[in-house]
Amino acid sequence: MRCAKQQRRDALYEKVRQAALIHPTSGYRLLYQELKAQGEAIGLHKIRVALGELHLNPPLPRKTRKASPQVSLPQDWPEGRRVQIDATRLSLPDGVCWIYFVLDVTSRVVLASRVMRSFRVHPRQANAGRGYSCPAISRTSRSHLGAE
Repeated sequence: MRCAKQQRRDALYEKVRQAALIHPTSGYRLLYQELKAQGEAIGLHKIRVALGELHLNPPLPRKTRKASPQVSLPQDWPEGRRVQIDATRLSLPDGVCWIYFVLDVTSRVVLASRVMRSFRVHPRQANAGRGYSCPAISRTSRSHLGAE
């Protein structure tokens, strides 16, 4: 009894192995369709188990990440450099967050970055002038940004 079951399993695994070698990039679902078209009575789970035991699972696609750009200090900027400021607003449950990037126009290198967060202020506080304010840009940093 055990030998007959083992022989059926080995024959089934051999059919799955042959189908997987013919279609090396196919997963268990496409192999199921292929074996079903050949008249084999086999389920999806058995195909998945067989592929796992035979080590024939196709590799999963890998996501690639772009390298983050280097940030340079304002004193390292050459004279006459053209820059662009990019601001991104993120809504948060308790306020908003702004992300600022200073980019070189020609090379698109990030020269500086800053994250500023402003909290939600009650309207009475805003009317009373007690709200949060953004810090002013100093005269030296404005000259680097081409504002003068």
